[in-house]
Amino acid sequence: MLVNFRLKSDTNLFEIAKCKTIVSSIEVSLDSKQFSITSPDCRIRVFWFKTGKLRRVYDESLEVAQDLQRNDAPMYRLEAIDFGRRMAVEKEMEKTETAPQPNVVFDESSNFLIYATLLEIKMVNLHTNKVARILGKVESNDRFLRIALYQEIEAARK
Repeated sequence: MLVNFRLKSDTNLFEIAKCKTIVSSIEVSLDSKQFSITSPDCRIRVFWFKTGKLRRVYDESLEVAQDLQRNDAPMYRLEAIDFGRRMAVEKEMEKTETAPQPNVVFDESSNFLIYATLLEIKMVNLHTNKVARILGKVESNDRFLRIALYQEIEAARK
């Protein structure tokens, strides 16, 4: 797939340097129209592949998780003891330089982005920009980090 820009300055890729962060992982969608990156600043950035323009940013920082808990958002709400335990684990992980960074995965339609957060695994619809499903919220003793998704590709069937 070819790109439609000649210079990095024609893209939003400077967003990474501007936010003083680095790229921890990168994932290209199966249709090659977009790619996502994760960073230690707990943001997931989705870019259009051809233009390098930023499509979406998802902030999964501790502050956002605390705000969701305080605002009593029912979809994300945990019991106080479970939330406190997860925050403690997350803060310990932040102290460790070798702590694994979460990754992201596109589904085979390239419409959904799937990634692990402090609270759960989220499936986000990139067209509507809404969380379509939450997995693992009830797993109070687990912190998911790496996501893998088996996807049967049409060409492999033939």
